Amino acid sequence: MKFESHGLFKVVGKYLGGFLVGSLILCLFSTVQKLYFGVPLTLNLYIVPVFFGGTVGLILLLVFERYSLASKKFQELFLQSDQAIVLTNAREIVITANPQALRFFETTKSEFIGSNLLDRCPNHHDCKNLNTKFEIEFTKKSGKKIQIDVSTRKILTTSGFMHQRIFRDLTEQKFLEAKKNIENQLESISFMAQGLSHDFFNLITIIKNNIALIMDDLYSPTKGLTQMEDNLKDCIGACERAEKLVQSLQSLSSQKKPEKTLGSLHNLISQSVSFALKTSDIIVDVALDPDFPELPFDPDQISQVLINLLLNAKESMDNEGRINIKTEILDLSHRVNLAYERFGKISIQDQGCGIPPENLKKIFHPYFTTKKMGHGLGLATCQKIVQDHEGFIIIDSKINEGTTISVFLPLITTC
Repeated sequence: MKFESHGLFKVVGKYLGGFLVGSLILCLFSTVQKLYFGVPLTLNLYIVPVFFGGTVGLILLLVFERYSLASKKFQELFLQSDQAIVLTNAREIVITANPQALRFFETTKSEFIGSNLLDRCPNHHDCKNLNTKFEIEFTKKSGKKIQIDVSTRKILTTSGFMHQRIFRDLTEQKFLEAKKNIENQLESISFMAQGLSHDFFNLITIIKNNIALIMDDLYSPTKGLTQMEDNLKDCIGACERAEKLVQSLQSLSSQKKPEKTLGSLHNLISQSVSFALKTSDIIVDVALDPDFPELPFDPDQISQVLINLLLNAKESMDNEGRINIKTEILDLSHRVNLAYERFGKISIQDQGCGIPPENLKKIFHPYFTTKKMGHGLGLATCQKIVQDHEGFIIIDSKINEGTTISVFLPLITTC
């Protein structure tokens, strides 16, 4: 309790002192001013200076305390941060650096302070720009190559404006991402293997049972050729389903590169719509960007993607409803880790039942499907084809509202 009282008196005394100092300064200024102009000094003349000066003094004290606290907090974060932080002046001369920065650049404080950061900064053209963030490969003094993230900005310190750069080692993050990617791939392979074994077992069972029936019919005087013909048709049907399954697997695992030619996606979209939706009652609304340029793509492969997506949309709406198809040009230069800045976007929007959130994460996994007769290789194949074209696919879906699948292809002029 004594400690709390002492702390309270200390705080009150500090703020009262600020009030009194402000009052005293303004009162002295007011006295000098009045004497200069020959105004008689009375007690009433000091009421306003006392309260006004005291208030100003108190406000200045609070501002100074806040600034000191923020400066102290920044200093603590600066020294304790696990990221390499370097502060330079306008000429990029290193003013200060935290311990992590010294370890990152494998240098000493005496050697680092006063040197030009751009001489050490990888990709210094990007590093020189303020308010930017980028990823690059950095070679350390030891010769070890690591992937790093660099962010730059201008900040205000007690010494004025400085340039702050933060260097973050992404080695562990990239390792964990790669590990997670391998785990996901192994999960997909395991999932696909289970599905394949199940499907082929069912097909083999159908063929085996029908052959057994045919053999029984050969020795049965009461059954004719018609029954054997039906059984043979079932065998052929099972073989055809197995053949389609193998063809889908070959398409998914194929290492064949796209045979690109410069052409119009709009023509291909029209052909794909005619093929996929010609026997349905679905209304198709098409909004094609007239400025959409020609670009290099494999007509057969991209046609396979469009037809597959249109058939999925058609099946999700039970062959009725409306499908919206739209093309547009997008500038994605603000997104990191993209090889190109401009992309052509093809969106296919349906009014179907939508995809549950828990299924969206698995939608591109080989052999994942919610269809009774599906094998789950369609979207996986679509994704591979688009990735082979250096593009990507984004799916947005809401339950009972519909799904929009967007295909992004880079707008380049050469094959």
